[in-house]
Amino acid sequence: MTTEELESTGTNFSLEALMHARKNTRAAMAQIARAIEPGMLEEDARLMAKETLAGLGSHKGWHKILVRFGSNTLKNFPEPSEPNTRLGEGDIFFLDIGPVWGDTEGDAGAMRVIELPSGLVPEHHGDASDDVE
Repeated sequence: MTTEELESTGTNFSLEALMHARKNTRAAMAQIARAIEPGMLEEDARLMAKETLAGLGSHKGWHKILVRFGSNTLKNFPEPSEPNTRLGEGDIFFLDIGPVWGDTEGDAGAMRVIELPSGLVPEHHGDASDDVE
């Protein structure tokens, strides 16, 4: 197979559909991230993400919705999360979604840090003294 054949998008490719999927995926990711808050269970966030995508018009994904909180963010993609993990103040979380809009796939991943009350700094935020030379 030639490089041109491997990189081919096929006869159904539509730049307009791709740009639409990208715009919708970015908007969905932002909406989902804004709805995640401290105290939320990881399982509830995943369900909320699924419902948000459906409400925006994506009724299937090309991969599972992955939401990880705190220590679960250290797990590999196929590893199951520890159940009943709550997002705490100062925790990190990440999202990975692959919604399908019409017949075009979108994909996005993002990591966020939950802000702490003023004056508190969690270990994973680090500072200049944590730098390794």
